[in-house]
Amino acid sequence: MNELLSTKDLQTLAMEINQADKLAQEHKESAISYAVKCGGALASAKSLVEHGKWLGWLKSNCALSERTAQNYMKLAHEYPLVENSNTQRVADLSIREALKLLSQPKETKTVDLSPDWLPKGETLAYVLWDGLESVYIQEAWCKGFYYIFCITGHVDYTIKPTRFDHVERVIFDWLPGHRTRNCEVKNFDWKFTNNPDFIRNTLIDDSLFPDSHKHLRKKAA
Repeated sequence: MNELLSTKDLQTLAMEINQADKLAQEHKESAISYAVKCGGALASAKSLVEHGKWLGWLKSNCALSERTAQNYMKLAHEYPLVENSNTQRVADLSIREALKLLSQPKETKTVDLSPDWLPKGETLAYVLWDGLESVYIQEAWCKGFYYIFCITGHVDYTIKPTRFDHVERVIFDWLPGHRTRNCEVKNFDWKFTNNPDFIRNTLIDDSLFPDSHKHLRKKAA
C-alpha cells in the first residue's frame, strides 16, 4: 500500500471519527446513527494502521477512549441486529441500550436436517432381506448421529457414531452391490421398532460385536 496515501486516509478518518463521536455525544436523539458512522470509520482506520500500533494511533489521533472505540465498532458491525429487533425502535435506543441489546443471548433454532426415514429418539430403523443381509440403524446419543449395523453373513458395525449425511455412503460401502445397485437407501423397505431388544433378538452372530457394543449382544439365556 502507498504509505503517503495510507497516511492521508488515516488523517481523513481521524477527522471523521472525532466529528462523529462529538455529534453522538451532542445529539442523543440520533446518537446511534453517529455511533455507527464512527464505528465504521474506526474499523477502516484500524485496517490501515500497522499491526501492534492501533492503540497508540487511537490515543494520538482520537478524542475517545479505547472502550468507546470498541463499542462503536461493535455497533457498526452488529447494527443490523439492532435495526431488525422487534423489542424497540432503533431511533428510541440510546447507545448504552443498544449495546445492552446486542449483549443479550441470541435465540437459536435447532433444525433437524436428518432424512425422514432415519430413526428418531430410541426408534430403531431396519431392513431385512433373506436374514443374511440386513441393516439396522439406531440414533446415537449425539443429535444427528447414528450407529449403523450391517449384517452380510457376518457383522459389520460403526465404532463411532456416523453423521446423518454419511449414513447412506456407509451402507452402500458395506452392502453387496446387488442390494444397492440402481436404488436409493431411502427407498429400501424400512421398518421401525421401539423395542430395545430387537437387535439382540435378531442378530445372527452378535459375538462379533466389540466390547464397545457389548450392550447390544443377545442376553444370556
